[in-house]
Amino acid sequence: MKKEVFDWDDVAGDWESTPVETIAFLYDEWNVLAELAYDGAGTLASSRTYTWGLDLSGTLQGAGGVGGLLAVTAGADAYYPACDGNGNVMAYVDASTGGLAAEFEYGPFGEPLRGTGAAVAELNYRFSTKYTDPESGHLYYGYRYYDPVIGRWLSRDPLCELGGINLYTFCLNSQTNNIDPLGMYSVYVVLTVLVVTMFILEQILSSLVAEAAQMVEEYITRQAVITAIEVRANETNSTHGFVDASGYGQILFSGDVDGLSPADGVVLAFFHCDGDDLTVECVLRYTREIVGTNSRTTVYVDLDSFTEENCPVCGQN
Repeated sequence: MKKEVFDWDDVAGDWESTPVETIAFLYDEWNVLAELAYDGAGTLASSRTYTWGLDLSGTLQGAGGVGGLLAVTAGADAYYPACDGNGNVMAYVDASTGGLAAEFEYGPFGEPLRGTGAAVAELNYRFSTKYTDPESGHLYYGYRYYDPVIGRWLSRDPLCELGGINLYTFCLNSQTNNIDPLGMYSVYVVLTVLVVTMFILEQILSSLVAEAAQMVEEYITRQAVITAIEVRANETNSTHGFVDASGYGQILFSGDVDGLSPADGVVLAFFHCDGDDLTVECVLRYTREIVGTNSRTTVYVDLDSFTEENCPVCGQN
């Protein structure tokens, strides 16, 4: 953007132009990252940088950056914007002092009613977080300019009638309920907030589900730890891995928190519980020597005649 001043030369009978200032804008898609001002000689006179976050859509640019400005840096000064629910910048806070550097009030169409503060002239992102031209007062939305004083666009809608019958209407004449991200179509603010809310809830729910799954896994892991166990045989020469079990009631296995180790002369085969309550109950009631297990769903010895169909101890089927 270049500004020139034209003077009429009565002697020469023509206009003479003098470049006063050239402003260059550096964009990241629709968001301005830097604003560089050069004087007539092409020397950099001043600069501003902009930091953006999530806008009203919950994304970086889904709502055209409306409500997404986080900070403005001008030289050694930094300012933090404070926006209302529609993404209108109502004030800027001085990062060094914590005081208000600028404060704004708008009418329903975005027309400026009041602007106070020492940095008002330096901070041009105001209504709907859009750049306000300091000379004309027009707001740049990306696809066209908006004049808040007359409450209408200065050019036709690039979407033609797809954006509405009236090609110059701003936000369907319902500015307090709608926003226009880029100067083409309006978006219902409540719907935008609802979408963002659903997105946030989805993220929270996903986090809770993941956390719950981890807790369940840790719980199961803890419950499967055997602190101390003693298992006795109810038969000899079992085909399920028992060798040299000399008689009924002999201790086949014992162990504690320091590690499980078979009894002398006994080799064991272990099987994980299948989760059936009856089987586990029978195991506990039969051995009666299991001490300090954290759960009934633990490792146990599967004996030939010791099944859920025919429990030799409790007789349940």
